[in-house]
Amino acid sequence: MKIRERGKRMGFATEMKRLTQDIASSHEGRLNAIQEIEEEAKRMQEQAQELVMSFQANRKDETAQLKNDLTRGQAELSSENKKMLKDLEKTRKKEGAQMRKELAQGVADRRQEIQEMILSMQATRDEETVQLRKDLAQDRANMTSDVRRILSDIDDAQAEVRADLKEAAAIWQELARSKQRKPVRAKPKVIKASKETTETGTEIAPERPQTRNLEEELLKAIEKQHGGITLSKAAENIGVAPIALGRPSRTLLDKGKIRKSAKLYFPERIK
Repeated sequence: MKIRERGKRMGFATEMKRLTQDIASSHEGRLNAIQEIEEEAKRMQEQAQELVMSFQANRKDETAQLKNDLTRGQAELSSENKKMLKDLEKTRKKEGAQMRKELAQGVADRRQEIQEMILSMQATRDEETVQLRKDLAQDRANMTSDVRRILSDIDDAQAEVRADLKEAAAIWQELARSKQRKPVRAKPKVIKASKETTETGTEIAPERPQTRNLEEELLKAIEKQHGGITLSKAAENIGVAPIALGRPSRTLLDKGKIRKSAKLYFPERIK
């Protein structure tokens, strides 16, 4: 039992010794590693300083070069701007001269067009004036002709009225002379109409004489004469006095069945 415990203690001591050696060895390794890191950091710092100094030098060189480029660029730009301004001025003067020339030509063309338009309007106005005078003269001639025709129609109507009045006066004179002669006429025998009876004993009234339709007879007499007929001739053909056809003729004229020209009567519809 004691031997076993002693063996355990020896093993523990050995393990502790080995562990201590490992710790010491590890501490030394870490010290070495830290030293290497410090050296590396120092080296990197030196490189960074060199890089910064190089950057600063390059920046100074680039700044100087940029200033030179800017100065040269400004000079070139100023020269180009001056050249451009000169070119623009030349172009503006040239275009201005061309525009003034075109404007003057346009004004001249417009003046020519306006003059031609005025001349055309004057020619058209003169033609319209001549045509208007012709139309006025023709209208005046037509009006004069119409007035003369109307006056002629009035004269014809007055002559027709005078002829009708003369014809009526002659008829009335003829009637007056016939009344003055008073011819002896035989008294017509008055025959009493006897009443007839039918087989059934019904009395039949005697027939009355029919009244003549002078209007229809006058129309037939006028329709037979397509070349026109006077009222006195129509009365002679019908077998009545001309004065008896005065009212029928006016009725037929109003109905539009006949028409009258001077003394002649014509049928309105030729059969």
